[in-house]
Amino acid sequence: MKPKIKIIISSSTDEDVLEMLDISLSNGIAQESILVITHSGQEKLKTPDKVRRVMEPRFTKNKYLIKTYRLFLFGYLLLTTKPQCIFTNSSLTYKAWQKIFNFKHITYHRALLLDPNHKFGFSEKLCALLKLKNNDFLNPYHSDTVVTIGDCNKKYMIAKGTPEKNIILVGPTWLEKPISSPETANNITPSMETRRVIFITQAFEHHGYIDQHNSQLSFLKDLQLKLSANDNISLFVKKHPRDTTDYLDLASDKIKIIDTPAAIFLSTILETDIIVTPFSTMSLELAFRNAKIIFYSTDSLDKVYSASYDKYNIQTIKDLDTLISTIEGKKTLTEISLSSFFSQIDKTIPLLKNLSKSD
Repeated sequence: MKPKIKIIISSSTDEDVLEMLDISLSNGIAQESILVITHSGQEKLKTPDKVRRVMEPRFTKNKYLIKTYRLFLFGYLLLTTKPQCIFTNSSLTYKAWQKIFNFKHITYHRALLLDPNHKFGFSEKLCALLKLKNNDFLNPYHSDTVVTIGDCNKKYMIAKGTPEKNIILVGPTWLEKPISSPETANNITPSMETRRVIFITQAFEHHGYIDQHNSQLSFLKDLQLKLSANDNISLFVKKHPRDTTDYLDLASDKIKIIDTPAAIFLSTILETDIIVTPFSTMSLELAFRNAKIIFYSTDSLDKVYSASYDKYNIQTIKDLDTLISTIEGKKTLTEISLSSFFSQIDKTIPLLKNLSKSD
């Protein structure tokens, strides 16, 4: 007889799933007591052998049909497994079922959150539309326990109405793991003969920021054109996990797409690489690994990030010629202070510890 499921883990991004698994296991939850809901597109996600999985079928590209199916699948799994806890990113789906099944809910927020004035996702926008301030049900940062990576996120969530006592800082859990020897990303062999510029995107379109999405795409095309004249530089694109943009029409000898998992991507970074991004959690994680980072901006992107840039003293480059000169080493890169973004790693979650001891 299989052990009872104690916890269900679910997220649409591989990194979240793996880190929530890591946190759960480090707090004593047995592998065979964990059920992972694997979303379409996560077929290759590697999980421990004894962790049970349910794979969503790939039956449509319509996101509304997928969300509807996901709602009923999650309800069915709750009904049949009766877990004591779920560990997810935030969603109204989970909160709606929590009212019925009365489980404990832990949410994990891996991305850096800087400006609490931003409205991300359906629930926050609905809250703003209905003029509901700090509504517990609609607040995506309100659950029994909120797990996140740094002090800036904690301040953000408190400003959003999350009780401070509910927030636990764990630091980016992958930082405790050594990077393996450099691997090949998408069969593209790292070379010391050319300098690699890696453009890390943001998922603006996913969050409804269409102007910023178009600005990012336009900037990338202009950057490609500028760099095409330099045979000593290769341009790569590393997509945000929720960026659904098809960049294949840009792919050529001068620009390549990297879609390898974060852990492998980290192992491909060379000392000569330069990261270009409007803002990115991964870029700051790479800065923690001593990568060279250039933040660029546009008038459109300033509407989203200017307050955060000012608050954290991040200097951006708008002019492409200045950016190219910086890439080529003719201008000095700005140093970034990382102490505000990441906390010391401590994966102790009292709720999980108590769950691991229960029958």
